[in-house]
Amino acid sequence: LIVLLLSGFLCGEKLRRYWSYQAICNIYLIISLVICFIFTYEIEGIEVVFDLRKVPFIIGGLYMGIGPFLATFIVFVRGLLGIDYGFWMTVLYYGGLAILFWRIASWFLKRSPMQRILFTGCVTFLFSFAQTFTMGIWHLPHSSAEVLFAYLVIQPIGALIISYIIEEIIMTIQLRQRTMKSKRIEAVERMGAAISHEIRNPLTAAIGFVQLLQSDAISKENHN
Repeated sequence: LIVLLLSGFLCGEKLRRYWSYQAICNIYLIISLVICFIFTYEIEGIEVVFDLRKVPFIIGGLYMGIGPFLATFIVFVRGLLGIDYGFWMTVLYYGGLAILFWRIASWFLKRSPMQRILFTGCVTFLFSFAQTFTMGIWHLPHSSAEVLFAYLVIQPIGALIISYIIEEIIMTIQLRQRTMKSKRIEAVERMGAAISHEIRNPLTAAIGFVQLLQSDAISKENHN
């Protein structure tokens, strides 16, 4: 997911004349979810499939405000695997969080970068913690520690890292925009100085001629 994020940013820099950052981010999130569904793993003796789908879902829901769209995609793909207990839990969790993220997305973006990073990590941890109870992971025998580590450590850390990288990318984009704006202002100032200089010269000459004509007129009146 991290490699895909950096690759998407580099491609976005080359394609930003033709594609908006919104479109590039949406494509990144969809591809990330597909990769999460493809690269899953299952612990021996447990009929539970683990993946990282909640990481791009939380990132997209908070940063882009497209939680309902991502939740619909996740539910659709999960439905292709079968309509069972896991499917309905997916509808419950991702549907509820999608509505919540959609409502708080504007509030989230007004926070400071550090607050956004910490909030993303905390939401991922709480989401994972709630899933462990629903799936009965706490009652598993020998492999419960491995499952808890996958849910309560790996996924929140992944969300924190991706959120941090996104904040760095946002800061880089804003810095570049400020630099370009300052360069534009500097160019306008130089152009204004050059134009005023070119206008000032003929005006000075015109004023000189007027003064000369006035002095000639005054001297003729004195002679008369």
